[in-house]
Amino acid sequence: MSLAPVDVWIESVTGERWSERVRLFETIGELKKRVWRRKRIVPSRQAIVSTFSVY
Repeated sequence: MSLAPVDVWIESVTGERWSERVRLFETIGELKKRVWRRKRIVPSRQAIVSTFSVY
């Protein structure tokens, strides 16, 4: 298992899309705080929907 950070794509309901670098040990709460700081969308108004590709 690699502990290297990975890039994830985040898309807003308005269609805006950006990349965030996420570390394995980060929580969803920490990611939501980063989105709040960047886009000013409060964490209680954010929904996290994830998809994973396993190869």
